[in-house]
Amino acid sequence: MGIASRLKKHRGYLTPAVLPLGIDPRTDSLDVDADLQYLASWLILSHMPNQTVICTYRVRADAEGAFLELLTRHWLTLHELGFATDEPSVVYRELADEPTYVEVFTWVEGGFEQAHEHPAVLAIWEPMEPLLEERDGLPKWDFPHFERIMLRA
Repeated sequence: MGIASRLKKHRGYLTPAVLPLGIDPRTDSLDVDADLQYLASWLILSHMPNQTVICTYRVRADAEGAFLELLTRHWLTLHELGFATDEPSVVYRELADEPTYVEVFTWVEGGFEQAHEHPAVLAIWEPMEPLLEERDGLPKWDFPHFERIMLRA
């Protein structure tokens, strides 16, 4: 997706498709300095390569149902907001009795950074945290990022 397709007009200005932080939705007032800072950050982040994340969630046994409800919305929300690529996430559950889930998806360029500030994403991530547990010396959740490489035969 090119930069031009991610921009929309807001009060005559081209801005990222996500509402810039400098615009107060209650008053629709424009804070030019905040908007320029946001746009500059967005332009830098939008040129970073797509990264695939392999999310590992160590779910408390008594919280698996609530966790799955949030996980079902996770990629859909990221995708609808333009933060994840069109390729749906792939989810696996470990065969052990203690539920551990792995979710694999790819961020669009700059999506990772934008997701960490968006209320709709935080509304999923924040309630997930108490449903997880540290286990066997491993953290509740883990999010290593990878980039695809091409091996020569």
